[in-house]
Parts: sequence; structure tokens; C-alpha cells
Amino acid sequence: LNQKVYNILIILASRYSIASRLSNAHDFFFKIGKLVFDQFDDMIETASALLWYLSKYDSMLDAQREAGIHMLIIYALIKLAPLIEKDDQHALFQSERLAQYIHKTKSLSTALNLQYETFLTHNLCQLDKVDDFLHYFYSNVERADLFWNGAMRNELLEFLEKNLLTGYAKKTFVFDKTTSFSFNAIKDEIVVDHVYLSVMNRKKQLSNVNLNELLLTLFDRVSTYSKADPFMYHREMVIVCQAIRFLFECNEHANLKRFFLENFILDETLPTYSSVLDYFSLLQRNEEQKEIQHQLQHEIFETITLLSKEPQLFEKMLMQPQLFMRLIIPIQRLILIDENYKVLDLLKAIVTSKSIIEDAIQHGVLIVVLSLLSNQYPSEIRLKASEIIGLICLHQDALLILLRLLHKKFKKYLLSASTSPDLLLYYYDETLETPEIIWNEPIRKDFMAYVQGTLVEIKSTYIKSTNKQMFSNLNDRYQWKTSSLAMYSQPHLEQELQVADVYIRPLNENQSYMLPERINVENLVNSIFDKLSEIYVEGHSQEHIVIAVQLWKALVPCYKQHLHDLERTITTYVPFMLNHFSAPHYSEDFQINEEVLHLLSILSKERTLCTLMTKEEQLHVLLEFVIKQPEHCQSIVYLFSQLVHTSSTFLKAFLQHGGSIILIYFLLKNSSENDFCLLISSMLISLANDQTEGFDFQKQFCGMTTPKFMLKFDGNPSSFLSFFFSDHSTQDKSWNDHVRGELKQQLEALLPKIANQEYVS
Repeated sequence: LNQKVYNILIILASRYSIASRLSNAHDFFFKIGKLVFDQFDDMIETASALLWYLSKYDSMLDAQREAGIHMLIIYALIKLAPLIEKDDQHALFQSERLAQYIHKTKSLSTALNLQYETFLTHNLCQLDKVDDFLHYFYSNVERADLFWNGAMRNELLEFLEKNLLTGYAKKTFVFDKTTSFSFNAIKDEIVVDHVYLSVMNRKKQLSNVNLNELLLTLFDRVSTYSKADPFMYHREMVIVCQAIRFLFECNEHANLKRFFLENFILDETLPTYSSVLDYFSLLQRNEEQKEIQHQLQHEIFETITLLSKEPQLFEKMLMQPQLFMRLIIPIQRLILIDENYKVLDLLKAIVTSKSIIEDAIQHGVLIVVLSLLSNQYPSEIRLKASEIIGLICLHQDALLILLRLLHKKFKKYLLSASTSPDLLLYYYDETLETPEIIWNEPIRKDFMAYVQGTLVEIKSTYIKSTNKQMFSNLNDRYQWKTSSLAMYSQPHLEQELQVADVYIRPLNENQSYMLPERINVENLVNSIFDKLSEIYVEGHSQEHIVIAVQLWKALVPCYKQHLHDLERTITTYVPFMLNHFSAPHYSEDFQINEEVLHLLSILSKERTLCTLMTKEEQLHVLLEFVIKQPEHCQSIVYLFSQLVHTSSTFLKAFLQHGGSIILIYFLLKNSSENDFCLLISSMLISLANDQTEGFDFQKQFCGMTTPKFMLKFDGNPSSFLSFFFSDHSTQDKSWNDHVRGELKQQLEALLPKIANQEYVS
């Protein structure tokens, strides 16, 4: 019976001329719809056919909608699914006809279209072809632009059954918020411009949408999403930020970055600029949602790193103070407080922008990166820090600051650090102690102490200030004033004696160090003597004595390496050197005396000194000094030997003023010191063989000893010395220990006369 009634209804429904003359179309559709719904499971294919005939009445769409026909058609499509799976051709035919109804009516009725999008999702409804619609309707698909599966179909079927049952029972269908529908299966999905963000982020798929519009909507979502539930807010922001990152990540859409620059960055009056500020503000610390906060920071920093690959865009973005501060503050917080060093790559991109280097330095970026040079950090972090420092140094002001903090010798390593960061790190860790630079562990500690002290101020600013305060008033942010460098001190370096930009201790410790041409040695020598003059006038504390020793010693390599260049300084400073031997206190210091004598020995190779020393007052200074302080006899005798070999004029003056008496006396007194005695023996032989004074000296010497020595002046010092301390005699004289003792006493008696210039040869 029911099948016959259906057949009659199909015939009536297929006759549009009959149905169009019905006085109450609503009742017609309502009663047929109820009949179809009640009997659908028993006669599924016939019921589907009847629905298709009802769908032909285009002019009665409102009556159909009010009678629930559109819901019945979707209901029928879902009910046909088991048959479709079995490839039932009649069911396929019926489903195609029902889908055509949906495809046709969605463009004819706004109300119906809204209902379809509610039940079938927007993107499924918007498919242009019926075949495509049916393919995806009966499939399980998860794409950025289409999310549809069996769970959603079952959920929709349950909703439709419930609403159709209620509607036909109450003889009315109500379409308002109370009967609205949403899928539980996708309730957690975030959909923006009909794009499923989680799917897009996960599968790295881009739907066929207007990317510019999607970007605008995403940033607007950042600004407008409710913060009533902080957890849900931050969770959604992570997904939105992942989506923004993905859009910029797609190389084939590089023009999106240009769109971003022009529509978000350049004009501060645009609402989009405000949304970018809100986006950057997501980098603020969130103590309650730390894990989510870290995800947010990661996504935003990765996005900004992508933008940094467009230098022009990135530089213009950084030139916006509000954006720059919202970026640089969290980066430094991550490094200083969270010890998160992954952001160093982004920081590197930031300092590559020359226009913001000055702001970055003032904000303490340079100090933060310098702190990472400490060997407490892993090498990969130190290398990145070194590379960033190299980039900052391309800015002249930054280079000058670093040369002040480190040393000017670091200049070439700083300038090359952006490409060879390992070199800078190598020399930072190296111990360098030369006349030009002292860089060692104590100096590094002084340097790092300044850096750490400044970091305390920066950390304090970031920890005490809330995010709101930090971003609302940029004038209150921390600023590192380079004027503070005036207070920079290196206590260990300040202890080093430096004259004319030359460190004295390393020069003394390595006197073979070749002073480079850029050091003006004459200026250095003049400065050292000026410093000595000051010290001798100021006082004679132990500190003064120590400094004097270093200064005298430093003159040695200067003259040794550049004696000919410094010849004219000899006339100027030899009187000062000789005056030292009569200076109170200083002339009593053994080490200073030895250094001055060593220096004079070096100068003795120049005839200028020999000429000066032939003057009675100059020569007498040394003769008197050695008599009064015989502990220096070896150094002075060596000096005399140099002068004697250099100048016959000096030799004559030396003999006239009792020099030979002093030599023979020291030979007798120091008989156990073989090397010293050999030196004296060599000098005596030289005096005896002088063409002018030799004969007189031989007679004088043989008169003190025996005539047999006449034969020994042609020998070598060793045989002369051996003969001198051997016993022998002649017809008139003996030579033995007793005679040598008497001679020593006689000579010792003459020494005061020599010292008082009363000796006559």
C-alpha cells in the first residue's frame, strides 16, 4: 500500500502544473516531507526519488525550506551512504540528483545557502562540481580547506533525525540560535577565512585562498580574540602564530612579505599596524603559562627570522621604535634570564641592519653579547656571540667602544669576526704579554667584571619592570650610556708600568722582542728618561725604586736594537746616567746600578760615549763609584774593557787617572773568580800593547811585579793569569803570595787618592 501511495505522490509531484495550482504549498510539502521521513528507511530509493521531484519547484523554495525539505535531502544523502559504498548504481543516481538540488538551490536562496554551510561546512558547499561534492561528501578528508569525515556525517545525521522528528511532530520548523548546529568533531579546530589552521600548520598545506586577506584576518585575530580564558587565548595564539609563520615560510609567496611591509609596517595610523604591535607583544613573559609562552616565542621569533631574509623589509620594520622595543627586550630577557640562546641567530639578523646598530648598542645589546664571550659558555654560543660582535663592529662607533673595552690590537680580529669568529675567540682566550699589549686572565677578569656589572643593571630593569610598563613608555627602558666607559677600569692593567704606549714589564722580560717600526723608539727613550727624572725628584720610596729598576732595564733593548738611531740621545742622557751614581738612595740599590752599568756597556760601542768618558769629571764618577761600591766591580770592569777596546783616547785617560791601579787591585782581590780575572788579564794585555801608552804601562806593571812579565804581554789572558798567580823570581825580585799581598795593600792605599782625584800616574 505504501509503495502505491508513493508512486501516486511521485506522479503528482512530477506534474508541476498540478502542484503549482495548490492553494497551500506549505501543507503540500510538509505532509509529503513527513511521509518521506516516516517511511524513508523502508523505501529509501523511492523516497529519494520523491524528494528529487519535490526539488524541481524552484519558485517554492521558501515553502520547501519551511517544510524541512532541504534537511530531508541532506538526510537522504547520508542514508544512501551504505548503498553508495556497495556501488549501488540506483543509489548513485539518486544521490547525484539530490546533490544537484543542493548545488542549484544554494545560489537561489541565501537562507538555504546559510543552512547548507551550517550542515555541510563552507568549503564543501562551495565546490563547483556535483561530482566533486559527492566524492568528498562520501569520503574522509582532512585538508586546510576541507575537513569532512564519517564522524561528522554521523553527528549531522543524529542532529537531522532529531530536528526532523521534532519539526514534523510540532508541524513547524524553527530556524534560530536554539536550533543552530556545530560539529563536535571539529569544535577544537580554529577556522580563519574557512581555513583549518591546525591542519594547515601540521600538513604544511595552503588552500586556494587569498593569502593577503588571510594574513590580514590572522593579525586581526591576534588583536580581537577574547582574553577571558587565558589558557584558551594563548593556545589559540600559538596556532595563529604558527599559521602566520607558515604563510611567510612559503617561498613561492615571497610577495606576501612585500604586502606585509606596505600594509602593516609603514603606516602607523593603520589598524593593521596596531595588530602587529599586539603580535609582537605576545613575546611578553607569562609566568602562569610558561610552556605555551615558550611556544609563542618560538613561533614569533621563527617568523621574524623569515622576515629578516628580506633585508629592506626587515630594516624598515626595525626602524619602527615600537616594534624594535617589543622585539629586542624579549630577546635580551631570553638570553639573560631564561638562558635561551637559540635567539642568537635572530639577534645576528637584527644587528646586520646598520640603521639600528646605535639603538641596539644603547639598549645594551653589545654588553649582552660580550658577556657570552666568557669561557663558561659552550664554544658554539661563544662563536655566535663573536660573529655578532663582528657585525656590530662594522659600525664605527661600536668599534671604538670595543677597542676601549678590549685593546686596539684587537681591531683586525674584531673587523674580521663576522666571517672568522674563531679568530677573535682565539685571541680573546690567548695570553698576550708584549710591549704593545697585555691581555691575560687577570685583564679578562677586569673586562668581564665591567660587563657583568652592567648586566646587573640591565637584568634589574627587565625583572622589575612589567611588560605593560616596558612597552607603554619607551623612555623608561634601560639605556646603556657609552659615557659610562669613562668609569671603566682595569685594575690589573693599571698596575702595569706603561711609557709612551709601551708596556715596560713585557719589554724587560723578553728583551729580544723586536720593537715594531710603528713604535717611535727615540720618543720612547725620551719618555723613559723623563719618567726617571720625575721619579728621582719625587722621592725614593720602595715603589719608586722598583719603577726605576724597570725603566733603566727597559732602556737596554731600546739601545741594543736601535743604537745607531739613538746616537744623538747619548750626549743628552749620559750625564744623567752618571749622575745616578751619586744620587742618594738610588745609587745604593744594587739592581739599579747594574742596569745603568749594563746600559753604559751597550752604549760603549759608540764613540760618542768614549768621547764623553775621556772627560775627567765623567771618568772620575765611575772610578769613584767602583772604589766605594766594589760589589759592582765586575760590571764596571766590563764597561771599562769595552771602552778601552773602542777608544785609545779613553785608554790614555783611564791610565792617567789610576785605572790600571784599580784593575791590578781587583785582580789580586778576586783571585778565586776565574772569569773576572781573565777579563782583567785581557784588559792588562790590551793596555800593555797599546802603541802609544803600552810601553809606559809595561814598565809600570813590571815595576810593581817582576821584569819576567815583559814576556807575557804577548800571550793569551789564560797564560798571563796563570803566570800572575805563580811564584817566580829574578836576580833582584821575587814574586809569590807574600809579595802579592804586600802589593795588594799598597794598591789599596792608593784607592782613596784615586777616588779623591789626588792620584798622579
